[in-house]
Amino acid sequence: MRCVATLLFVGAGAAAQTSPSGLIDEGEFKEREDCLYREVGWMIKIHGTSAAALDDVAKVAVQFCSQAVLARLLRVSPSITRGAELARYDRIQSERRALAIGKELAAKVAP
Repeated sequence: MRCVATLLFVGAGAAAQTSPSGLIDEGEFKEREDCLYREVGWMIKIHGTSAAALDDVAKVAVQFCSQAVLARLLRVSPSITRGAELARYDRIQSERRALAIGKELAAKVAP
């Protein structure tokens, strides 16, 4: 049950909340969100705003910005399998968020 609650929390991408299970704290989500905005913004200036570029930028930004959250998920998970599942789910949700950030920032710089 704790794992399901964690999956729902992590999947919701609730950057401004504290995990009910205490697995991930608000600060780690806030730091990742700030990092995603910073890195995605920097990378779209270099790689452009095409759909393929935004997809690549999102994946790279998540790899860079999610290290603390990933380490915490793997450390506090009851098993290696559960930790890997949580990490994979978190990565997918984070990539979606990074892609949304990329689209938001690209719209701001479009003429």
